[in-house]
Amino acid sequence: MPNDAEWATFIWAGAALVACLTRSDLRQSMRSLVRTLAQRKILTAFLLLAGWAVGEVLLGEWLRLWNIQLTTDTAIWYVTVASVLLVNSSDVGTEEHYLRKRLVGAIALPVIVGVVMQLFVPSLLVELLLQPVLFLLVGTSVVAASKDESAAAKKFIDTLIAMAVLALAGYQVASIAGSWSHLSKAQIGRQFAMPVWLSLGVLPWIYLTGVYATYEAAFVAITLGNDETRRRRVAKRLALLLSFHIRAHEFSRFMERSQWPVRTASSFREVRHLVGEHRREREAAA
Repeated sequence: MPNDAEWATFIWAGAALVACLTRSDLRQSMRSLVRTLAQRKILTAFLLLAGWAVGEVLLGEWLRLWNIQLTTDTAIWYVTVASVLLVNSSDVGTEEHYLRKRLVGAIALPVIVGVVMQLFVPSLLVELLLQPVLFLLVGTSVVAASKDESAAAKKFIDTLIAMAVLALAGYQVASIAGSWSHLSKAQIGRQFAMPVWLSLGVLPWIYLTGVYATYEAAFVAITLGNDETRRRRVAKRLALLLSFHIRAHEFSRFMERSQWPVRTASSFREVRHLVGEHRREREAAA
């Protein structure tokens, strides 16, 4: 069952949805968003992600790492972590050491702090008052970060956020210390571990999705409006796949400078030659 913090989030989200529905411009934006998400490729990607997550949960249940009490936390993880990773999966082709950075992020302190904050939460009324204040502070900090003249304001707001987080963390620690003998240590362990192993488990799927998206975008770019036979098109794609495999970042760097030569290449061997030249030049530059 959702706790008071989660109920407060649902209430505010519902209020925001109702507010959006009362304005025609926001309704139009929501319809556009729904149409975008309903596109076959995007919808399929989210459904496959959900299927992968369900597989993780079933395996976690078999290993006694997950139980039904974590259902709400799992749903929130899917929306706030897994879905965000999927939306940003295009970073696989543009960000160096993508997996390494995401592995660190999966076990970062904010994840652990987030779990601690869910163990003991204030009353629903306090959460309803607290969440919009924190949301406003964080939003203001994000906006201020984009403006050099707002550096002082951002520093002040970040200080307020840090003080609020420390106060809440102090409340959590005191609550845990006072109720330690009555807590289920096994369940606390599951709650701490769940966002970590779920995130680690979904990363391979996210990475492969990003690799697929990177190759698909490149293949469209080199074939769009290019009058060539299907056999030549397949040969060039095969040459690229065999050259880079799942190294999406290296593939993206190659395509940044070699898209036109690949587009005009006439054979498998010619594309492989272009890749070889690219690698020799990079080795020489290093």
